[in-house]
Amino acid sequence: MGDLDAIVLKAMRKRPAERYASVDQLAEDIRRYLDGRPVTARHGSVRYRALKFIRRNWLPLAAAVALTLSLAAGLGGVLWQAGKAEARYHDLRRLTNSLLFELRDVIRPLPGSTAAQRLLLTRVLDHLDKLAGEIKDDPKLQADLAEAYLQLGNLQGNPYEPNLGDVDGALRSLNKALLIARDLRRAQPDHAGVARATQAMSEVLFGAGRTKEAVEHCQRACNAFEELLERAGASASRVYEAAACYDSQGDQFGQAGSAGLGDLARARASYERAVMLNRRALELDPHFFRARRAIAINRMKIAQLVPESDPQKAASIFREALVTIDAMPEPERQKPENRRARWVLGRRAASAMFSRGDYPAAVAEYKRVLDSMEPFARIDPENSQAQYDLAVVLNDLAETYREMGDTQAALRATERVREVLDRLLARDADNVVWRGHKAELDVRLAGLISGDRTQAEALAKQGLAAAKELAEAPGAGPVELHRAAQAFSKVALAHLRQPRLAVSYAKRAVELSGGKAPDFFLTLAVACRAAGDLEGARQAARQGLAQLAPLKAGARPSRLRRLLEEEAK
Repeated sequence: MGDLDAIVLKAMRKRPAERYASVDQLAEDIRRYLDGRPVTARHGSVRYRALKFIRRNWLPLAAAVALTLSLAAGLGGVLWQAGKAEARYHDLRRLTNSLLFELRDVIRPLPGSTAAQRLLLTRVLDHLDKLAGEIKDDPKLQADLAEAYLQLGNLQGNPYEPNLGDVDGALRSLNKALLIARDLRRAQPDHAGVARATQAMSEVLFGAGRTKEAVEHCQRACNAFEELLERAGASASRVYEAAACYDSQGDQFGQAGSAGLGDLARARASYERAVMLNRRALELDPHFFRARRAIAINRMKIAQLVPESDPQKAASIFREALVTIDAMPEPERQKPENRRARWVLGRRAASAMFSRGDYPAAVAEYKRVLDSMEPFARIDPENSQAQYDLAVVLNDLAETYREMGDTQAALRATERVREVLDRLLARDADNVVWRGHKAELDVRLAGLISGDRTQAEALAKQGLAAAKELAEAPGAGPVELHRAAQAFSKVALAHLRQPRLAVSYAKRAVELSGGKAPDFFLTLAVACRAAGDLEGARQAARQGLAQLAPLKAGARPSRLRRLLEEEAK
């Protein structure tokens, strides 16, 4: 049994006492393996350790042997070295494949493993770069190198995966993956590297709030996947990859609460395409659980486009999606991606309760999500995805408390959100999404502070300045404009309000969203009323109401509908 096999087996043993005691121990054994030193997963003999020494020092030992050889044996020595180089190449290829696919899949589900994953991929790339420098024009090696850069880029900054919040590093790594993949595609038209790297770049850009760039990349990626699907024999995994690309595209067009463009119609079309492709993947492989989970998430996202229009229907879809996740086998349910899916669904179910005005039920559901989420976020502080997920749920909880009139509970939750955002911004101070949330939070927090007007005013001014900077930046999206309009029309300290500026921001947000986002019309109505334009407020509110589905007989109107109706009077 080889060292790599021993490491993998030890990491996967059923009895906890026989596994690695921590991720650090596992990472250390990986380091020892990559450095050619004895690993703790094997109880090595003297012979085992001696062989390790020889392999680590093979160059000086080979030189010493060469000095003792006669000239007549020189040819044999050259052939021996060539054979050894060939063996070393195959050994390193086996190593990189095992680390990229086998050992990675063992490490990823481990709580707190983000740092270990970074170590793993960094060391893999070191070896691959060396091999690529020694051996040119090897398609398999180039494919491994592209895959390693893709994985590293995702780990560095893809918000759809556990990541380190390093957007610039992620884009550099993904661009390297893309350049290699383009060369591979010329000889291998079926290679999906270009589509996958382009999609990953779009997701990183979207997570950083650079939505227009993200949409352009994602459309190219979806087109590339469609070309691949036209080829005969598309597998379930390939169809699933294409569906995931459309899912990301839907988020970028109009996912609620994100930096999307507010184009709800195109968002829905993208999600529906994702559902269709995931169903096709399940037809090809009925046991493909990732596609089953993805359908639940896709339907949830379709529902969340209209929760304010039909909160009862949205809540029903969220419940169905939760049932789908809970019906998976236990090993599947415990995978990080499925645990996170359940948190997202729970949060959306709570949001639907909030929309119906059932605040106590919403608080209870948010707390259930937090009880499961917080230990995961605490054990892996380097995982920006987990930290941002935590901030979003805490923010929703704070908003619910505020609507209930529980100012102290709202203040405590808001301060916790601020702590998380400060930690995230310490990693990437230029992240537009995080900066936008922080600006919004500071303005809201100023309204919750009582007894310290100086602190409240300082917070409000800080939040307003940040919101204005984001709204007036070149290429600002509808979400940044929408937030700035809300801030300048509703800030608790009335002397800081600038209603006319808020109106200009709100009108631009409506324009950029194509006039299809009812909550943007509400913000415009509120801004117009604050500016003294009562007729403008009524007109904006009526336009917002026109975007909502008709209210069913006996149904309870949503919070958004109630607010729009109030402005339309």
